[in-house]
Amino acid sequence: MSNDLYITKSALDRAEAENEELNQTLRERKEAHTGQMEKVCQEHAVERKNWEGNRDALVEQIKQLEYEIVRMRRDRDRIIKEHEYLADMLKKRVSALIQDTVLGHMRKLENE
Repeated sequence: MSNDLYITKSALDRAEAENEELNQTLRERKEAHTGQMEKVCQEHAVERKNWEGNRDALVEQIKQLEYEIVRMRRDRDRIIKEHEYLADMLKKRVSALIQDTVLGHMRKLENE
């Protein structure tokens, strides 16, 4: 019986040592995996901040481009109106010049 008790105690001691070794291995793996997960989370957070920064920069660029488009349309409309005004003025002056020339020739003919 004492021999059985010794064998059982020996087996129990080996099982406890193996259990402790497995627990230590499990803790080490858990710490390693936890560290990897934290590193991945940090990398994702940095990447997300970069994406958000890029998005904000693109949104700002879009706003600036929209402003430029509005400004260019306004300038284009102004230029078109100026062109129309100048074309009308040119027509009027050409018509007046033609009339003056014709009247001048008619007066010359009358005087002769």
